[in-house]
Amino acid sequence: MTDCLSANDGVFGVFGVCEGGPVPLVEIPVGAVRSLYRYPVKSTAGQALSAANVTPRGLRHDRGWAAYCDHGGIASGKRTRRFRRVPGLMGWTSRVGADDGVPILISPDGVAYQADDPAASAALTAAFGRTLSLRAESTVQHHDESPIHLLTTSSIAAVEGLVGAAVDHRRFRQHRRRHRP
Repeated sequence: MTDCLSANDGVFGVFGVCEGGPVPLVEIPVGAVRSLYRYPVKSTAGQALSAANVTPRGLRHDRGWAAYCDHGGIASGKRTRRFRRVPGLMGWTSRVGADDGVPILISPDGVAYQADDPAASAALTAAFGRTLSLRAESTVQHHDESPIHLLTTSSIAAVEGLVGAAVDHRRFRQHRRRHRP
């Protein structure tokens, strides 16, 4: 079963499931959705959406692919047990156009590659000077701690207040950004 998120939602609702399907339990107005994104290839710039299907693993076609380093770590903007820092991946863009879920990877100079084409991995390897190969998600999940990431404009404002400068919301890689006064 899938639910749908929309960038035009003005209200977030809480839903339950019964034999007849989803049933609204509570509807509480808490803000308006400002933007909706998915990231077909992990750590690349996101694809703006007007609506998205939600599945048990998150938004459909979100982070279904990732670039892997030659030692098996997932290329990312951070370094953890699973992720290996590869600065500059956000300069590349990914989007899903076809329903097969295979993303198109777009280089900073606008060259498009089908993610399952070896030329895409070769282009990443050449651009970053290290072996990177694109792979579809398998037993190791590509998303971080949670499959859905929401960010409020009030949270961004609080961070800006702490650092004393404007903060680009895309840095947080959220799926949904909503306005909350």
